[in-house]
Formats: sequence, structure tokens, C-alpha cells
Amino acid sequence: MSDSATVVPILKVRDLDRALAFYQTILDAAVAWRYAVEPGQPNPAYAEIRLMGARLHLSSFAGDGAFGTAVYLYCADVDDLAARLDTMGDAWEHGPVDQPWGMRELYLRDPDNNQLRLGSQR
Repeated sequence: MSDSATVVPILKVRDLDRALAFYQTILDAAVAWRYAVEPGQPNPAYAEIRLMGARLHLSSFAGDGAFGTAVYLYCADVDDLAARLDTMGDAWEHGPVDQPWGMRELYLRDPDNNQLRLGSQR
């Protein structure tokens, strides 16, 4: 038995297609896989996306998580990311800003009110 594990947050979404479009457009996420109860129906559905070396699961199933979850993603340079994401509109919530704990952070909100905190060390 291995003593290492990978933590994968599950973000609750109302509409998986809309959520996937957001993450692909805003953060250049790649869809690793997708599952739908009814093939051809958008919801309920579940998917894994990969972005910045991390994995996130997105779920529109009733029992999976709560809207408004926060996820922290480390990135190489939050200012470079912010410059590339300058056209985010409503997604941009706060930052980039230097934090007293030694990180420079940018906060985004997805269409389902989940918060993405992106940070790089100063």
C-alpha cells in the first residue's frame, strides 16, 4: 500500500456544459473525462478537468458538495496569469494582491459562485 494520495476537490455546478466552457475559456483547462447519466443529456453529469498541473472535479449531481466552495491553486506567476486573463469580466473578484503570509493572490468566481484562489510566492 502506498502512503501517498492525490486530493481532488469536487466543485458543485448547476450546468456542466457552462462550467466546462468557463474553465476552458478562462483558465485553459483540459477535460480529462466526462460522465453523464443519460448520454446526450447535459445534467446530471460529472467531469474531471486539468489545469495548471492540478485536477478538479465538476459535478451537477444533487449530493455532491455545495455551491460557493473555495479552491486554492498554486501557479508560477499570478501577475502573468492576471495579464493573460485581463478580459475575464465578472469572473475577476480580487487582486492580484500581496498577502501577509508571503503569497501574491488573485481571486476568481466561476458561474456557480465557487471561488478560485490563485497564488504564487512573492
